[in-house]
Amino acid sequence: MIRAAWRRWALAVLVLALALAGCSRDTAVTAVTVSAGPVSVALPVSASCAAPSGATELTCRGDENDAGAPHLALAPGTPLAISVPSDVGDTPWVIVFSYRDAQGRQQQGDRTPVFPAKQRYSYDLKPPKGAQLTRLEVQSLIAAPTRDGGVEFPAVRTWVLVIDPATG
Repeated sequence: MIRAAWRRWALAVLVLALALAGCSRDTAVTAVTVSAGPVSVALPVSASCAAPSGATELTCRGDENDAGAPHLALAPGTPLAISVPSDVGDTPWVIVFSYRDAQGRQQQGDRTPVFPAKQRYSYDLKPPKGAQLTRLEVQSLIAAPTRDGGVEFPAVRTWVLVIDPATG
């Protein structure tokens, strides 16, 4: 019984150490690139998180709103090609996006599947029929143990693009 509890504790410490090591890497990474046809936008890191030595929680710094995010004007239904650098694609990552549906209702929090580490470095995002994308966020994730012995996948770096309706 004690041996099993010790193994669980050792496994939790190992998972936490690996998560913190992945978190404490240099956050100065190359930009995520978003393209719509011939137009490309390089997205700088919007927010990054790290765990101070010995900490069990992440401390994040960066833009809590979209004031500094790049903007791109798109027509409804325009697909986007998203490319991530290897230091993002080598971790699990996901795209979270918002849009106005064909009836003009704002839809938030849709997302792609989580892409496993080292398996995908680009994705073509196609909005629902007649939808106007309004925001896109690429999130680099890590596996982190929870207090109840589970595992969660918090975002440790994010890249944001605000999408405006095309005029003219």
